[in-house]
Amino acid sequence: MVAKISLLSLILISLLSHTDNVSAIDSTRAGLAAFEAQHVKFLEVTSGLNQPLLITNASDGSGRLFIIQRAGQILIHKNGAFLSTPFLNIQPIVNSSGSEQGLLGLAFHPDYETNGRFYTLHTDQNNSIVLSVFTRSNTNPDQADLNSRVPLLTIPKLYTNHNGGTLAFGPDGYLYWSTGDGGSGGDPDNNAQNLNSLLGKILRLDVSSASSYSIPASNPFYSNPNPSIRKEIWAYGLRNPWRFSFDRLTGDIYTGDVGQSKREEIDFQPANSNGGENYGWRVMEGSLCYNPSAGCNQSGKVAPVAEYDHTLGCSITGGHVYRGTKYPQMNGYYFYGDFCSGMIYTLHNDPPNGWGSVLAADTSYTVSSFGEDEQGELYMADYSTGKIYRIIYMLPPGRATLVSPSGAITNSQPTFSWNEVPGDSQSDAATWYYLWVNGPSGNVFKMWYQASSVCSGGTCSITPDLTLAGGAHTWWVQTWNEGGYGPWSDGMSFSLPVVNAPVAAALISPAGNITNAQPAYTWNAVLGNAQGDAATWYYLWVSRVNNDGSFTTVHSKWYESSVVCSGAACSFTPAVTLSGGNYRWWIQTWNPVGYGPWSSAMNVTVSP
Repeated sequence: MVAKISLLSLILISLLSHTDNVSAIDSTRAGLAAFEAQHVKFLEVTSGLNQPLLITNASDGSGRLFIIQRAGQILIHKNGAFLSTPFLNIQPIVNSSGSEQGLLGLAFHPDYETNGRFYTLHTDQNNSIVLSVFTRSNTNPDQADLNSRVPLLTIPKLYTNHNGGTLAFGPDGYLYWSTGDGGSGGDPDNNAQNLNSLLGKILRLDVSSASSYSIPASNPFYSNPNPSIRKEIWAYGLRNPWRFSFDRLTGDIYTGDVGQSKREEIDFQPANSNGGENYGWRVMEGSLCYNPSAGCNQSGKVAPVAEYDHTLGCSITGGHVYRGTKYPQMNGYYFYGDFCSGMIYTLHNDPPNGWGSVLAADTSYTVSSFGEDEQGELYMADYSTGKIYRIIYMLPPGRATLVSPSGAITNSQPTFSWNEVPGDSQSDAATWYYLWVNGPSGNVFKMWYQASSVCSGGTCSITPDLTLAGGAHTWWVQTWNEGGYGPWSDGMSFSLPVVNAPVAAALISPAGNITNAQPAYTWNAVLGNAQGDAATWYYLWVSRVNNDGSFTTVHSKWYESSVVCSGAACSFTPAVTLSGGNYRWWIQTWNPVGYGPWSSAMNVTVSP
């Protein structure tokens, strides 16, 4: 039965009732916090690659990532950076002229740490798929011995596309290899259903010998008396399996098989399988009949555990089951994506309900591969941009605890301090903080601050460019990270003395008749009283009185009280020379609350 699940107004098709040939979900998921797909995020690890196709590790304790570039290089990412010299460069023997050709696969022998052997897949100038074994350098562990290459198996092909290309060692120590159906479209040679062909298959090889391979006696067709049947075959009926992987905990195999024109699918093989599964192509494309287009024989075919149609993408990229330790919520979830649409999904089995697949992220990435590091943390390659991302699970941050200001304060430009919000079992660290301040009349300040800019040593603090009026204030902080918004903090209240606008200044001199054409202007400082608070600035305005009674301004300027006042008096001598005649001058006061009234005018007559 096929059940349809709505995902962001799109249809993702999952075979939720498919429980035959399904291994029991591992018990490690019991008691874990619920997985929520919206918390899956992608952390850029590195960039600058050219068409990356694979991310893997050597399981040798070195902590290195090995990344394939399609043209024929294997690069090492070590201690946060790429080494300047490739681990291996076989570009001269790699045919990458077709978009699906190149250096496609890499697997390290389970005993690589001691024997130094690793295996590659590439397409050659004849369009064949070639399996080779190399050994690492005896003198430099970050270099392969280019001259050590031994070709183990070459599969001829007519077409450039549908090469498959994954190599992986199973828990049984055998090497598994996925091959495409040979190419063109619709599998014109019916290779995938033909047991005489190695195309459209998963192969299983014994590579215990350093220079050749043998066929395990436990392969499903090993004892078949028909000499034409290829005994290397482990499973068949695949179109173009682009990335399969083993669940490192259970040993189950997940395979992403690229569809023809209607369905992309994930196929599943439990760890206790004896092999021989037929996944249906070209008789079926996913759960649909393909050849013939209706009434096809579905008996003996293993249906996919998840599939989607081409409204959601056009080329599936198989991934891995998360078995790392950093994000327990993701444990047991299989991640896969689509090369064309950038959609990334998770899949897991939840007996007795069956398989469920959900959209984790709708991205702009060209998803060419997923990979694991030695600890089981997952990575994703963006083919177009040449970037590698680590898949993380980001929970919203917790609540901030405010420190100061609180209570009665006098500084009208206070510093706001709170405790930094680190991650814990229920949340992740805050990366941004939103400061909100209310004054007597409502909101007076709000702004986001990046944690890296305002936090140090467990404390965050910021002094906004803000002068607060007197009265009661309350402030809050909200947290945020890529996982979402955290809760608002509890409010913290503080109060500033209430400040009123200043009263008018009382002028002293000059007044009446004077002979000094550059007089000093003097007035009483406005220090504050019951009617108003101290003035912090004074505006001096001097005008000439014309014969017709009109005024002509000769000087107007603001002066800060701290500059022109001392004690109870203020005085300033502007660089203005008054010609003979009548003048009138005033002073206006100001403080942060507002403007005070103008003083009474004082008249001055300057003798010629």
